[in-house]
Amino acid sequence: MPSLLRPVAVLISVLLCGQLVACGGGGGGDVVDPTPDLPDLPDPEQPNPNLPAPDLAPIPSSGIVVNTIDELNAELGKANHGEVILLADGEWPNLQLTIDRDNLIIAAQTVGQVRITGDSTVEVNGDNVRLDGLYWDNATPEQSNGLVVLNGNNNTLSNSTIVGAGVNNNPSCTGGDHRWVSLKGKQHQVVSNRFDGKCGKGVLLTVWRQSGKTDEHLISHNLFRDYHRRHNETNGFEGIRIGTSDSSQSDSNTVVQYNLFERINGEIEIISSKSGGNHYRFNTFRNSDGLLTLRHGKDNVVENNLFLQSGSEGGGGIRVFDSGHRISNNYISGVDTTSNSRGGIVLHAGLNKKGSEPSYSSELNKQWTANNISVSNNTVIDSDHGLYHNAYLASSTACENGAGKDVPCNPSWNVRFSGNWVYHRHGVAVKKDNGTAIIDGQYQGERYWGSSGAGHSGAGINTSKPPVQQDPTSGLLSSLGAGADLTKIVPLFAADVGPRAR
Repeated sequence: MPSLLRPVAVLISVLLCGQLVACGGGGGGDVVDPTPDLPDLPDPEQPNPNLPAPDLAPIPSSGIVVNTIDELNAELGKANHGEVILLADGEWPNLQLTIDRDNLIIAAQTVGQVRITGDSTVEVNGDNVRLDGLYWDNATPEQSNGLVVLNGNNNTLSNSTIVGAGVNNNPSCTGGDHRWVSLKGKQHQVVSNRFDGKCGKGVLLTVWRQSGKTDEHLISHNLFRDYHRRHNETNGFEGIRIGTSDSSQSDSNTVVQYNLFERINGEIEIISSKSGGNHYRFNTFRNSDGLLTLRHGKDNVVENNLFLQSGSEGGGGIRVFDSGHRISNNYISGVDTTSNSRGGIVLHAGLNKKGSEPSYSSELNKQWTANNISVSNNTVIDSDHGLYHNAYLASSTACENGAGKDVPCNPSWNVRFSGNWVYHRHGVAVKKDNGTAIIDGQYQGERYWGSSGAGHSGAGINTSKPPVQQDPTSGLLSSLGAGADLTKIVPLFAADVGPRAR
């Protein structure tokens, strides 16, 4: 399999090798003690040529150009299937637009040069409609559902930008409770967009579900950057939320891939997965104070993601509730936390005990215990709570039952650990809340080492200090026989994602 890592990353390796005890060719030389952090190199100006391109059809070069909102509405009233309507470059204030027809393209004349400002909402009710190249410049939505609302089926938001006031211009993060993008209906695509500087409450991108029905959306090649919460508030600031607790026990089957999340500091859940059957893959999380959280729902897959959390206070990797998930081939480093719900890979204690499952609707929004989960071939480097057994278990009031009473949590069970490498030079590799390991945990080819101890041992676990190697192209660390396959890890930079000129 050809490497997906950009050639510029060789420079990272060269700089690191200058500080290492030994570096070699081929697969990288063994090192005694890897350096703490990668050098702070500037983002490359060009996208990685080996990165799979977004699956977007080109926008036709010719179309009907409209210059005012009245002209736009008049054209929409008579548009034929397949018509391309181009918004003239310039400012479009207070754009209230409802699109009821099918099979249309509504695009900026030039990508990024149609500036939508003021009280604006674009709502798509038809099918097979594409919005492309638009730029919302500190606009506020007319409704709480967002600046862009995709109803219908198979609609697309692409090559567009939404920029908010950001924490620098709005230090108190004041503003209404509103979302930026809402997905309803089925099989929508949110591809190659930039979402930057949201400040104020409201999930940035929300998937609204119909209970019992799949959604099958694609969220791909987007830049999510600089989301800050209001002071003293900790909930309702997710970057992405897929579903709500009341519909969480059915599958969404949504794919979230090749996205860059950078400084998404809204709350503990960078992504809040509240549904089943979702696939989170090939995403990069940098310096964000939260985790990819499987909050409710079953049978989700989290694989081939990169978490570089050095410098973020409270950042983490993957947080797991409920059952049937597969956590595989992720690389996590630099988690700095003392929280009882954060770490590298966090497997939560919860309300239900082994052999039972919450059965009342009043318990759907509670903490469901992690169980029947596969955790394989992940690498966790220099991270507090690198592998966290039974988070919440030590607290006597962390779980709330259907009657609203705070009760002790129950330990997780039946987690299959295989080929994971947890390496912590500044602490303990594995944390067990209340000293309790997962019930019926299964271990094969595990490797745990920490300067203050492995934290867990037994059959199938190697606790000796391993030889450490450095990938010659990415600078990421590996150890023979355990951990992530780095050829499947795709470090993303801003040049790799977001809008593209036509």
